[in-house]
Amino acid sequence: MSILEAQKIYKSYGNKFNRQEVLKGIDIQVEKGDFVSILGA
Repeated sequence: MSILEAQKIYKSYGNKFNRQEVLKGIDIQVEKGDFVSILGA
């Protein structure tokens, strides 16, 4: 049983001339009892 689900996550930094993509369409599913950590600037 999932307690959290996210699909097609995208994230980028910068502007239209200098863009850095850091997440490119990722999916995540967290089940009961899982430990999750998010790291980054």
